[in-house]
Amino acid sequence: MWPSLLFLTLFLSLGMIGSAAATPVTLADLVNSGGELESLDGNLEFEDFSAGLEGAPQSALSLFSVVPVASGFRLDLAPGHGLASGTELILAYEVESEDHYYGDPIRSMAIEVLGTSFFSGGMIAFDDDDDDRPYLGVVDASLEPGAPTFDAVNLAMPAHEILIIARMVIGDDAGGGTEMTFSAQPIPEPSTGLLLGLGLSGFALFQRSRRTRA
Repeated sequence: MWPSLLFLTLFLSLGMIGSAAATPVTLADLVNSGGELESLDGNLEFEDFSAGLEGAPQSALSLFSVVPVASGFRLDLAPGHGLASGTELILAYEVESEDHYYGDPIRSMAIEVLGTSFFSGGMIAFDDDDDDRPYLGVVDASLEPGAPTFDAVNLAMPAHEILIIARMVIGDDAGGGTEMTFSAQPIPEPSTGLLLGLGLSGFALFQRSRRTRA
């Protein structure tokens, strides 16, 4: 009985830790307090947040919630936000791999526009460990008709610390957000994905022809 109780206690404790880790904070708090944020997988730290609004007062930063996700964070805008369509949020922050200089460097980044609070989102990455701050990559996504709502890119070179400059354009409707993620794994090239898809399709056709002959 005691091992079962011990396991249950440990399970509940881990559950509470996970819930606490995913607790959203306001963007205003992160900017004003110099707070840090950790991804849910524990591989990344986000710090040195700064932000500005064009078309709305700076106090409106309190309407944005920052929610940790597996390899990044999600930025949500409160329902009924009351911000004018076309308002722009400029957000800057640093991303650092947990095992700085010893762990895997950051090789790719992605952004996804979720829901309808944001018309579009994009971010530019710079090497934050170099005085010259070389340009590393850029991603954009949009809810506009015909535009991709998700985009990802391999960095020009792997880096343990990167500086992100993000730009978000607010839409008409509430209840959405945008998600920014980073990975130590490179994104497969389109040609690789295409060859894999063709290979799987060929295998499926081969299996079907075998069943037909049988």
